[in-house]
Amino acid sequence: TPLSPKRVLEVTPTALAPPPQTPPPQAGTAAAAVTVREVWAQPAPEGFDASRYVAGRLWATSDDGVRVPLSVLLRRGGGEEGGESGGEGGDGSEESGEGSGVSLPPALLCGYGSYGSCTDPEWDADRIAVADCGLLHALCHVRGGGELGKAWHASGRRELKPNSFADLVACAAALGEAGIAHPSAIAIEGRSAGGLLVGAALN
Repeated sequence: TPLSPKRVLEVTPTALAPPPQTPPPQAGTAAAAVTVREVWAQPAPEGFDASRYVAGRLWATSDDGVRVPLSVLLRRGGGEEGGESGGEGGDGSEESGEGSGVSLPPALLCGYGSYGSCTDPEWDADRIAVADCGLLHALCHVRGGGELGKAWHASGRRELKPNSFADLVACAAALGEAGIAHPSAIAIEGRSAGGLLVGAALN
């Protein structure tokens, strides 16, 4: 998960699985007993406390009506009045809903969406560092990736590649519409094939 450092587990069967002709086990039981041993665990940064962050899922609606998932990560209190939202060098304005007095943080929106690859919202110390700087970090799972299966990949490649670009634009808009990021303080990032995504969306 975004808030759990990576681990490597060794799973060893302690009993043979039943032969194929044996009736399947009842729900909630295992076909073979196993032992699980932790081989390695990535150390968390010093002072890291998962309870200080919020991770979740948001859905954007692209221009053709397709719903696009986003994975978001934010430090708790980052958008509260008097927090660090707005970012250094910003215009100092506060975007708030219905006079709530809550200042919205800037956001870093990242996307890839190519070759059927999945951009999983897994543990990443860089994402934690972005959140610690007062930004909302979001992964946009645009079409062309494999997050929602082969059809998701196919609907964002070749002549359908513009769907990926529209998805990224929709995801950026969704962050502001959901009231979790300042709509005029959203940066987008893409590496390798994600550079094509970002360049096309900007132009």
